[in-house]
Amino acid sequence: MGAGLVRDPKKALIYPNPYHADRHPCIYFDNLSQDSTIQIFTISGELVREIKTDSSRMEWDTCNSAGEKAASGSYICLIKDLAGNKKVGKFCIIR
Repeated sequence: MGAGLVRDPKKALIYPNPYHADRHPCIYFDNLSQDSTIQIFTISGELVREIKTDSSRMEWDTCNSAGEKAASGSYICLIKDLAGNKKVGKFCIIR
């Protein structure tokens, strides 16, 4: 897709899943709408990190807002765009 085209957040991709810290440099969020927001939560609902996007692909280094590595476990992400479209996804981190 060319630059400036609107993407549907429901088609956003999260990979690799599961993420293995010894095999992958980061987690990728791909096929994002321009100016999306990614919120990453623990299974218990605690906000780990919020990332504002400016492109169709973003990388997350698996660090929380304080710069500490997120623990092994399952996580939920909420991807929202400016039009109010959203997608909920799940992924795992293995350290």
